[in-house]
Amino acid sequence: MAGRSKRPRLVLTPEEREQIQQLRESQTAPWREVQRARILWRYHSGESVAGIARAVKMTRKSVGKWIGKALEMGLAAALKDTYHRPKAPVITDEDKAWVVHLACSKPKELGYAAEVWTRKALAKHVREHAMEAGHPSLRRAAKATVQRILAEQPLHPEKVKYYLERRDPDFEAKMREIHDGHVIGRVERRHRSREFIALLKDLDGYYPAACTIRLILDNHSAHISKETRAHGSWLNIVETLFGKMARTFLRRIRVKSWEELRERILRGIEEINADPVVHRWKKFEVLTSG
Repeated sequence: MAGRSKRPRLVLTPEEREQIQQLRESQTAPWREVQRARILWRYHSGESVAGIARAVKMTRKSVGKWIGKALEMGLAAALKDTYHRPKAPVITDEDKAWVVHLACSKPKELGYAAEVWTRKALAKHVREHAMEAGHPSLRRAAKATVQRILAEQPLHPEKVKYYLERRDPDFEAKMREIHDGHVIGRVERRHRSREFIALLKDLDGYYPAACTIRLILDNHSAHISKETRAHGSWLNIVETLFGKMARTFLRRIRVKSWEELRERILRGIEEINADPVVHRWKKFEVLTSG
């Protein structure tokens, strides 16, 4: 009766022994490499494939795969993943051309309030309309993806930047009392007390009765008239809103009439309210002059 054939030996050089010993105890190396090192060290030490599989909680097939690779190709090949040629880019030249075409168009021509694109607005439009336009690879395109596409072209949609200062030590407590980012706007031909009071009524109707509404006002006569007083927060969010409007849909705006201007402003406010920004600023000091 023929005896059992001896199992193949995994022969390691002293350097390979040291390498595999260090790797199997490593806390920083990739887990897959650590696991393979433990498999090969156990096999080199004489353990059976079945025993190794139980110890490392893997199938015998998986354990045998890495042992076989080490016996056939050597330790280094068994510890590392086989290199695979990168796949061709998912975003095609046609996809990029569509993004460039959008960047060259005006948002107002597509139903938005803005005259020019911001990168964020362009990326959002790309995601929302990629499927219907026949560019499914862009259905999850982030702002960075759009930016990389445009970086290959001489196109530079305006960036939106913000500036903050730290001042009031009581900012956080006060900030929790501020609005949720919703914008209430009116567009009127004149700026009298009656128009301003109409805005105040809109504010009063929007917020619950228990809320305290604080306003920041300049010295315009409509703001300090007797009629107005019959009916401001130190945190001037309105100025931030006006800045955002100026940088986005009011930038380079061209209109043919007051009615068109009013419609574009109100449409822009609707777009802001569709994705409101809740301010989370840091503390800063209130500076006063004596």
